[in-house]
Amino acid sequence: MKKILITGGAGFIGINSAEYFLNKGWQVFVLDNFSRKGSEKNINWLKKKPISKSLKVIKGDIRYDLDILKN
Repeated sequence: MKKILITGGAGFIGINSAEYFLNKGWQVFVLDNFSRKGSEKNINWLKKKPISKSLKVIKGDIRYDLDILKN
């Protein structure tokens, strides 16, 4: 299974990219700090889809904490 990390994955472009790759059968890691309005709503929308079994959401900010990527 191919894997992809999408930074800013809960924003408009990120959430649509995540859906695209999930539909292609990829395992998708979404990294976002959820500071933008609507980010939580976007992730909840994606989590309701059957394809979300290959989705992992990581709450964090790559600018400040690179250790979040170690898991």
